[in-house]
Amino acid sequence: MRDGRPLLERYYDGASVAQPFPVFSITKSVVSALAGIAIADGKLELRQPLGELLDIPAGADPRVRKITLEQLLTMSAGWDDGKVGGPNVVRSILLRPLAWEPGSKWFYDNGSAHLVSAVLTRATGMSAAEYAQQRLFGPLNIRPLEWPADPQGNSSGSAGLVLRARELALLGELFRRGGEFGGRQLVPRSWVEVSTAPHVATDDPQVRYGYYWWIGDATKTFAAIGYGGQVVAVAPREHAVVVWTCDPARAPETRVLLRDYLLPALRG
Repeated sequence: MRDGRPLLERYYDGASVAQPFPVFSITKSVVSALAGIAIADGKLELRQPLGELLDIPAGADPRVRKITLEQLLTMSAGWDDGKVGGPNVVRSILLRPLAWEPGSKWFYDNGSAHLVSAVLTRATGMSAAEYAQQRLFGPLNIRPLEWPADPQGNSSGSAGLVLRARELALLGELFRRGGEFGGRQLVPRSWVEVSTAPHVATDDPQVRYGYYWWIGDATKTFAAIGYGGQVVAVAPREHAVVVWTCDPARAPETRVLLRDYLLPALRG
């Protein structure tokens, strides 16, 4: 899309405009947007410690209480990623041993994103899915087909959303326009700017990390990225949004496609 208008739309292997796709970790970028809305509503503060936001179970590392919401959003809380389960997922995540001092290192951690969803539930009195429907999806006329929750009713913060390609394009266009859509400021402009700005280095020298958004320094783009080639890339200089939904087993090199083909074509 350029300036909100479709330039190219193609579906393959029997897919169609109505085809829903699991978007995996693009879910995290939606959770980030909801955190920004809740902060603007006065329900959260970016540097609030977890000890004020959730019930920290006995046996957790004492440093967990001081982990901030911002450190969760930048994947710098200090946890090594790992699967957790059990009857109380949030409790299991909080009880994990810290691998690093909070705030000292970026490391991709799905559990941190689920904690942000639990924080939203506590702060707003509704699940992330319900809050999104009220403040984000509803106004955009997005109808997610799935967004699973844990046994306590917290929407999955790390993955789980099932959306259509055009709905992903709407989310990208919302962020390209600074959070405004249809004459309404759905996400605060200040949050769009700060969440898509680089805050920490990653293990890839060409990419830095915002608040659940990936920042491409060379391409001057930011992107929500899900496992297996699910991408919403926003190119502000080109006034463009690019979306891929892919079969994870056959995902193309989306970064190469964007950097070497699509962006040069848009600039030409």
